[in-house]
Amino acid sequence: MIVQLEISPVYCDGWNNSANFSKSHDMNIKGLQALTQIMSNGTLSAAATAMNISESALSRQLSILETELDLKLFSRDKRQLVATPEGEAFFHEAERILESIAQIPQIVREIKASPIHRMRVIAMPRIAPVIVAQSVVRLANEYPDTQITLDVHARRFLERRIISQQFDIGIGAMPSRHSSIVTEPLCDVPAVVVVAPNHRLADRKSVTVRDLVGERIVSTYPNTLIYQKTEEIFERENIPFIPTMNASLTHMSCVIASTGEAITICDSLAPSALGDSVRMIPIEPRFGFSFGFLYRRGSERTIKALRLAEIVREETTGYLESLPFS
Repeated sequence: MIVQLEISPVYCDGWNNSANFSKSHDMNIKGLQALTQIMSNGTLSAAATAMNISESALSRQLSILETELDLKLFSRDKRQLVATPEGEAFFHEAERILESIAQIPQIVREIKASPIHRMRVIAMPRIAPVIVAQSVVRLANEYPDTQITLDVHARRFLERRIISQQFDIGIGAMPSRHSSIVTEPLCDVPAVVVVAPNHRLADRKSVTVRDLVGERIVSTYPNTLIYQKTEEIFERENIPFIPTMNASLTHMSCVIASTGEAITICDSLAPSALGDSVRMIPIEPRFGFSFGFLYRRGSERTIKALRLAEIVREETTGYLESLPFS
C-alpha cells in the first residue's frame, strides 16, 4: 500500500484570480524565480547573490514579470523593495507554479516506472480527515500496487488545482465556481455551532441565532461559503454578524472554539476531527453545506476513481448516521 499526502500551506486569498501571463510571452520562469528569491531572502542584494546574478539583471527580470502580468508586485522606496498586497498574494501562486515545475522529473520517472498504477486524489481539509482518509486507505487495500497521492487544499486552491493539474477525482464543497469543473453531488451536511465542552451552551439540543448574541465568534474569511451562509441567517433575524476573529481554515476556527474563548459556526465535518474537545449543537433555523465530487471537464473517469467515489459514499453515509442529530 503506497499513499502519499500533500497538504497545502494556508495563505490569504487576497488575489483571487490565477496568474494570466500575456499571450504574447512564454511563461516567465526566470521572473517567477526572481520574485520568489526576493520574497524569501528579503532584499534584492541577497536574492541576486542566491541566484548568482547581478542586482541589475535581477531587477530587470522582475520588471519584465510585472509588465507581463500588468501587476505591481513591489513598491520601490529608494533601494528597498516592499511587497504590495498583490505581490504577496502572487508570490504564493509563483511558489506553487515553480513547485509543480520542479516535480516534473519525478512525475516522468514515476510514469516510466509504473505507467498505469498511479492515482491522484484532491480534497478539502474539512472532509479529508473524517471521510477521505479512511476511504483512501480502503482503496489502497483493494489496489495494493497503486501509488495513491492525496492532496489536501482549501477550496479556493482546490478548484484551481483540479483545472491546472491532472487529478482522478476531487472531493469538496459545492457548487463549483468554475465552468471547467464538472460536479456530482455527495451529501448535505448540517450546520452546527461549535463550543468547548464547558461552554454555557454545550448541553443544549439546539440553539438559535439569538442565543448567540454576545458570544465571541470566530469565522472563516468573508469570501468563503461558510461565512456568507452564516451571515445570511443572522441577517434574517436582523442581527449583525460581526466575528471578532477570522481564520483561513474551518479547522482552525474549531480549534479556537475548543479553547472556550469563542464559538464558531460551520458544517459538522470539521469539528468531528477534534473529538471530545468540542461539542456540536444544531443551529436553528436549520441549514447545511453541500459536498460532492469534482472532475475536470473532459477528463476520463477511471475505474479506481469510480470505486473511490463508491467508498466515499459509504463512509459518508456511515458518518451522517452516527451524528446524534439529523
